[in-house]
Amino acid sequence: MNWILLVVILMNAFLAAASAVCASEEERYVFKSDDNEEHFYIYDNKEKTPVTEAKFKAEANGFGATPSFQEGLAIVSTDEKTSFYVDYQGNDVTGRRFEYAGEWENGLAIVCEKGIDKYGIMNRSFEYVVDPVYECIENVVYLDVEDGEYKSGKFYRLYTEYGPDRYESGLYSQIDGLIIDCDLMFICALETGEWYAQDDKDRGNIYNDKGEIIKADVPFADIPEWVE
Repeated sequence: MNWILLVVILMNAFLAAASAVCASEEERYVFKSDDNEEHFYIYDNKEKTPVTEAKFKAEANGFGATPSFQEGLAIVSTDEKTSFYVDYQGNDVTGRRFEYAGEWENGLAIVCEKGIDKYGIMNRSFEYVVDPVYECIENVVYLDVEDGEYKSGKFYRLYTEYGPDRYESGLYSQIDGLIIDCDLMFICALETGEWYAQDDKDRGNIYNDKGEIIKADVPFADIPEWVE
């Protein structure tokens, strides 16, 4: 019995250590401010030394005062006007500058590249999976009906027009591509796991997550609860 207990203890200790190693890779590299707190450098929390002498300012998008890593990359700036992505060693991984550089989620990020001035979506190979031709792109929060949790990073609203008086939007699925064409004024996620989209009138259609109409000509007042 003592041997069995010892084996269990050792196994638990091993699993705990392995879990700590796996979980610590992103946490191992953090940004530490210099004395005047206007610049940051990457700090190796394991070795307790700066990884690089390169210093960065907080990124230009206003996500936070201190840069941080998501999916192995961080958004930084050197001029507080444009942003770019760096890896754990502080290397500029794209060589491009962005008017807007979004955080990574499920291997995708919304960007507005300097010189293009339109929004698109990039993958981790820094290739456009959605061409940069849109006035705005939003990462949509939706309800995953299988586990009852609110999630994002799977659906995106694409706007060909984006302004106070007129919107023209469509819906992009990470799995199925463009599932609702960009000619609708309003698209929202429903708490049934479906989508409601309407034009500039007060009626619209309910779609499934493949972009298929499952109920047509529905007044806005009659739709189920919506997520956002």
